Amino acid sequence: MRKCFRGSLLPICLLAAAACGQVTTDAVDGAPDVDGPPGVDAAPDVDAGLDVDASPTLDASSVDAPPPIDAPPVTYSLDVRVDGSGTGAVTATGGSISCPGTCSATYPSGTTVTLAALPSGGSTFGGWSGACSGTSSPCTVTMTQARSVFATFNAPVAPNVMFVTSTTHTGNLGGLAGADAICQARAQAGGLAGTYRAWLSTSTVNANTRFGAASGWVRVDGKPFVATVADLGAGKLFTPPRIDELGNDVGEVGAQTGTTVGGVFNTNGGDCAAWTSAASAATATTGVTAGASAMFQVYGTSGCATAHRLYCFGVDRAATVAPAPVAGTRKAFMRLWTPGGGITSADNACQSDANAAGLSGTYRALLATSGASALSRFGLAGGAWHKVDHVGTLPTAQAWSTATYLDAPPNLTANGQTNYGNYLHWTGAATLTTAGTTASTCNNWTDTAMTASTGIAGTSRVSAYFGPGSYQCNFTSATITCLQL
Repeated sequence: MRKCFRGSLLPICLLAAAACGQVTTDAVDGAPDVDGPPGVDAAPDVDAGLDVDASPTLDASSVDAPPPIDAPPVTYSLDVRVDGSGTGAVTATGGSISCPGTCSATYPSGTTVTLAALPSGGSTFGGWSGACSGTSSPCTVTMTQARSVFATFNAPVAPNVMFVTSTTHTGNLGGLAGADAICQARAQAGGLAGTYRAWLSTSTVNANTRFGAASGWVRVDGKPFVATVADLGAGKLFTPPRIDELGNDVGEVGAQTGTTVGGVFNTNGGDCAAWTSAASAATATTGVTAGASAMFQVYGTSGCATAHRLYCFGVDRAATVAPAPVAGTRKAFMRLWTPGGGITSADNACQSDANAAGLSGTYRALLATSGASALSRFGLAGGAWHKVDHVGTLPTAQAWSTATYLDAPPNLTANGQTNYGNYLHWTGAATLTTAGTTASTCNNWTDTAMTASTGIAGTSRVSAYFGPGSYQCNFTSATITCLQL
């Protein structure tokens, strides 16, 4: 059986014409027509020119590009090392480094890291090397590559020693060189090593130029004396210089200096002809060994025939002397005050200064009132009173009632900036344990037309610090002591 498929192209039907019906030549030139089988329609004509759509063209702008693949972040390591004979630490901003301990960290490229050098245990920071340089802290490092930083800490330098000579000398010291020789001999007698020079000025040489780069002094008993030559000249002392080369406390005696505030020659006092004259008519400036202020170097003038002590200082080391806080102690300081508002006014002034300086606790003025002693205003069973520079005034509070000398008078202000010397000091009574009277307290500190008992602010001798002097109550440049309850 033959079949003809509807929809076949013309050439296929022509090839199958014999099987699909008659062929005529009318439809196609030279070819017979082909009739389809009955009931079957002929295949439709196929237009050979029929257009066939080509595949659609892709518009590149209409196709999203694949997302970019992020490159991994660039990071660099920072390594820190602590070197030297001392102790200390290096910390980085954000706490990423705290060395010793954590001494390495990784940072994204371009990060700025701040490193701080923190000496401890009395050590000093010696400087940076590696990616940091110099001796200033903090240091900043920009992480554009792997970096290493080295911090050097130097072991504490032993402080220099100072002393008052156990021997006394007239103004003929043999010049400055002779005075230095006396100091050297006394140091050797006391078993003190090193080079020593006298704290003396002449009309051509100031005392503050004679110690070179030396700094940091303690007394022979180990108690701190002064931090720097500048503080020495200013009289900003931790303690009075009362101890001699043998460790004895000489109390309050005179010392040759020729020097005034600032550590410079006192033109009003003299220098015993540059320390070569013992003539009674020649004079020189003298200080007092009980002074914990500029009084140590300038308190009076003495004839050069009179023998006095010398102050001798080791000059070999640039050391740091900084007393540390002591737990359980109470604070003591001084301030200027003028009577007139009563004892409450004095207490309020003390509290105001304490608050402004950030000192905690409650404060009162060490003043006697009519019928009550100054010390009776305080509890003596509490902690010892220390100055704001952390130096103790006496080992215990109770010792204030019997002491002949204070270890140090509390003559610093609450902020530690001013060290009062030869200033009047309001007391209200002749001693710390004596009750005041109306006459000795300006009528309980209310009447500026009256007088009141006074002492001297910058001395460690208790009978002078809380002494039997008297002054007009309208005086505006006298001090009071403020003690923490």
